[in-house]
Amino acid sequence: MEFETGQEPSGEERLVGDDRGQTNQDYIIGITFLLVSVLFVFGYVPGLYSSYADPVDGTQFTQTDRAAEWLVDNYSVKGAENVLEYDATDPSAGIMSLSDETEFEAFRRNASINTTTDRRARPNVNIMIVNSSRLNAQQLSEPIVADGNRLEFGDDYENQSAATSRRVVDLNMTDKPAEDRGVVADADDYCTPSCWLIVRIW
Repeated sequence: MEFETGQEPSGEERLVGDDRGQTNQDYIIGITFLLVSVLFVFGYVPGLYSSYADPVDGTQFTQTDRAAEWLVDNYSVKGAENVLEYDATDPSAGIMSLSDETEFEAFRRNASINTTTDRRARPNVNIMIVNSSRLNAQQLSEPIVADGNRLEFGDDYENQSAATSRRVVDLNMTDKPAEDRGVVADADDYCTPSCWLIVRIW
């Protein structure tokens, strides 16, 4: 009687038509690739559409509101809320005093926005008064130039991302001596129908 002796199939032959089921290793590798792909999509793709500017945080929004309130409270004509004092003959009086660096630093300190820590640099602050009728669709406008004085103070603002607070105000244009101030003058030509006090911090 003759017996047939078969050869053991080679490795390549075993793979062809191999009906081995899925193993635990296959499952783990597949899930790993899936999770890495999902994390990549959620972590990287949204960044393609985000701004490169530093985000504005809640602290800065709080600071802008506090600064705007401080300016209105301290520069309004006594008894006339939101009517800012402005002396056409003395730029150091009223709201124009902010053009002086020492006065502006005093404002930052008194309004509690001059905060600096190891992790946070001192914030930039820009203040301007604009004619509300000249605001564009993005609510941007050049500041009023009153008697040759540009009503913008602080750091230069170039449309970067910033926390913004606005107050509707009017200007009390007066050339009276300091002891005779406090009476609201006739409507000026700059606020038609009103002005906006805009404070930005970034």
